[in-house]
Amino acid sequence: MIDELARAIRERRVVEFDYQRRHRVVEPHTLGVLDGVEELLRYQTGGESRSGGVPDWRRFRVRAIQNLQLLSQRFGSRPGRTGRHASWDRILEFVP
Repeated sequence: MIDELARAIRERRVVEFDYQRRHRVVEPHTLGVLDGVEELLRYQTGGESRSGGVPDWRRFRVRAIQNLQLLSQRFGSRPGRTGRHASWDRILEFVP
């Protein structure tokens, strides 16, 4: 899973997956570790969300991602949010 997400970030490819029983379509921007947990910061562009509207920035725990698929669709840079998404213990891959 980590390798596939890192590849999607390097290639700027949109991915889709299931998370907490909801289907998500996202642009993966940062893969990292916070407090020993691997997490993905992504910009959700489609699918469902329990915590708010789409599109929006969100952070997910990698271990809870299921049915990951890399799509052929590509994405560009987006202005990042400041604050809650900025802290990481270690960054594994990111969109510069």
